[in-house]
Amino acid sequence: MKLPVAVGALGGLLFCAAVAASSARVAHLDSAVPAGRTEATPYQRIVPAPAAVAPGGPGYTLGARTVIRTTAGSGEVRAIGEQLAAAWRRTARLPLPVEGTDAGAGTDGIRLRLDPYAGGFGEEGYRLQSDEDGVLVTAYRPAGLFRGTQTLRQLLPEGAAPWTVAGGAVTDTPRFAHRAATVDAVRAEDGIDRLKSYVDQLALYKINVLRTRGVWTGGEYRELVRHARGRYMEVLPDRRQAAQGPVVTYARQDGASAAERAKLAEAVRAGARVILSPADRAVSVRRAYEWDPGNCLPGLPRQAVWGVEAPPEHGHFQQVLGVAELGWSPAAALNWDTYRQRLAAQGPRLDAMGVRYSRTPEVPWP
Repeated sequence: MKLPVAVGALGGLLFCAAVAASSARVAHLDSAVPAGRTEATPYQRIVPAPAAVAPGGPGYTLGARTVIRTTAGSGEVRAIGEQLAAAWRRTARLPLPVEGTDAGAGTDGIRLRLDPYAGGFGEEGYRLQSDEDGVLVTAYRPAGLFRGTQTLRQLLPEGAAPWTVAGGAVTDTPRFAHRAATVDAVRAEDGIDRLKSYVDQLALYKINVLRTRGVWTGGEYRELVRHARGRYMEVLPDRRQAAQGPVVTYARQDGASAAERAKLAEAVRAGARVILSPADRAVSVRRAYEWDPGNCLPGLPRQAVWGVEAPPEHGHFQQVLGVAELGWSPAAALNWDTYRQRLAAQGPRLDAMGVRYSRTPEVPWP
């Protein structure tokens, strides 16, 4: 999938400091952990928080007879099914055959279905439904099916049987089209295989653009691009190389001056699209999370914001996850108290994937 690049009179790139969130921010009730509960349900652990969730009812337990069925005639959807099967085979140790049809009856598995009438989902939206008869993921485009399978993966327990997908439903679409992470790959140990693993880790959390700062051979770079494309992620070179005009960099933490706002407004009127990012990767997890890209700078129209971008990770993957949620989840879901619980619940999964992250004391890691 070719994702559009932010372009405009000033290159379309603006980097905004994390702004303190309003104390009046509305909690996302579907993802909040109920008072008195010590353990969240699987739907309350998803990162980024979905647009809408409705947990409940019996779930579906994977077993030796589970089949992954994909839309007939679509090799692209079948490839998504194969990826899902491969990810689960390593942990569940089940055969999980993939079939090129989503037809058939029975309680034998998971269906990945393209729906030509589901245009409201856009390129990346999806619906996931799980009950005792199986799991159905529906989307308008293959990218949406892929995003749905990443949510589905998070609904399974990490490293423990039974392999039950909790009963319930998710309806989900991204808030912003551009959700990027940046990688500095200039050290010898940053081989192409580690970068491919990093792409897989980012994809699980619905990042769809990888900014690269590094030197590889042409063959390595093409290999990385192919791998990312299979995860519906675009690889873009360093912005200084890619920009088609001057790049506006905003790295202050105390708000934009009147002159800066005027310069930005001029760029937006000229057609620039704005990408926002925390200015300092060393800030706390809470500060990196507690700002709203849709309400970051006074006078910046919401429609001018193309997306968000995380700075280079150096053992700060937990901050990348915060930016992923800011880019995907609806504004009503952005709540630090519930997010820190959901982030903590990702700890065992991050450990299992070999992700480098800091166990910051702001988060109640298990």
